[in-house]
Amino acid sequence: MQRGEETRQLDISYRDPADRGVLVAGDHAPDAPVKDAEGRPIRLFDLFRGPHATLLSFGETDVPSEPGAEVYRVIRPGAQANGQYAVDVDGHAFAAYAAIDGTTIRVRPDGYLG
Repeated sequence: MQRGEETRQLDISYRDPADRGVLVAGDHAPDAPVKDAEGRPIRLFDLFRGPHATLLSFGETDVPSEPGAEVYRVIRPGAQANGQYAVDVDGHAFAAYAAIDGTTIRVRPDGYLG
């Protein structure tokens, strides 16, 4: 026996029906393979794990801390970052979030975009 896609709940969205963007608040946060500061392969979902919100800042842009949220920069290979960061080696994270340098995304503790 195998369960179908509808049982995995990945298609659930809290999106406002008026929002027409590709990725908007209420959508499930996409996952992507990245590397941590030590060069180990991890996934964005690993950063989201826990009882906290996660703030993703794409590129080398400084982002102020947010109470109750873990802040991670998502940078390209060869870029520099202070604090917690993940390296988007193959560009999958930038593509999944349609991000450019300076894009900031808030992921709620339940894994949906805020």
